[in-house]
Amino acid sequence: MSVDRFIPIDLFPIREKGYTLEWANKTYEYCHLFDSNVNTSAFKTDSDLKSWIQTALTIRQSLMKQGNARGKEVVVNIATQMYGMKMISNDNLSPTCVEDILAIIAKSEWYRENKSIRLNQVYTLMYGILRNGQNDWVYDLEKKNLNHYNVKINKETKDVCSPMYRSCLYQIIILTFGNTNAKRFREAMVRSHGEYLTVRDKISKKLNNTTTVERVSYLSGPAYLVKVKRMDVLFCNNENNKIENMGFDWIKRCKVDNLSNNAILEKFKMLLNNNTNVQESPTGKNRNFYCYLKLNLFLKLIFYIVIDLGVDEFSTAKETNPNSRESMI
Repeated sequence: MSVDRFIPIDLFPIREKGYTLEWANKTYEYCHLFDSNVNTSAFKTDSDLKSWIQTALTIRQSLMKQGNARGKEVVVNIATQMYGMKMISNDNLSPTCVEDILAIIAKSEWYRENKSIRLNQVYTLMYGILRNGQNDWVYDLEKKNLNHYNVKINKETKDVCSPMYRSCLYQIIILTFGNTNAKRFREAMVRSHGEYLTVRDKISKKLNNTTTVERVSYLSGPAYLVKVKRMDVLFCNNENNKIENMGFDWIKRCKVDNLSNNAILEKFKMLLNNNTNVQESPTGKNRNFYCYLKLNLFLKLIFYIVIDLGVDEFSTAKETNPNSRESMI
């Protein structure tokens, strides 16, 4: 491979807003490495720059989608092969998706049994899979994409303080997965147990219902166990938690029937608008409670579709600094 096939370690911006005409102007010499229709390293018009931006954004989106999909697979593999997790409803069945794993850790009988061991397992699934020793899957994806374009990274093009500095491809690969995976586990823990794990040194000031913060250590590294006041009735009411699970199960049944996301959405709209035949909810509650069930179905549906498609731009999770401590684990 000639030296002309080398790219800078920070060629692609991590955030979408970094793909500007100024960036394209400075990096256009690498465009021909990723676009077979380009046979020159010099641009002629702004249209050339805009085309390079679109090519780079397409690559970015592909990397994020690949990383999100592969990350989910790794979570399931660790849960089943390393920890031997089984479905609570049937211990002969293993979880097949992240949603199954979240349902398992939501159960008190699983979570409270040998809690320190359980927390260590949850920590690994949240953060450990991006730490050294368990992040080979990220490097494998990085290598796969470099080989696809027949390029290599020239690490000497960037003055970095640490040999652990991640390439732009590595950081983009984990961007969507890193932002959503830990968030989903945190939400499941708070909703079911009133506490969650984080690796952040400083707990957000917005968490004014934080009661205690305990520093803990696991095999993959240190963390903080944050216990919160469950002030919201949706988190406190066990009956409501059952209804929430019903909503999620409804969506899973639709997916088993091979319904597309659009088809599920249309089916839900029909359910939402069909109030005339509702005499009593499935749990024997009144109509208002059944309306809550339908609202919950909608929220779960939107959350499922967004996470399932791996579209980080629609995620409510804020993109963390790719080189921050939480993003580089």
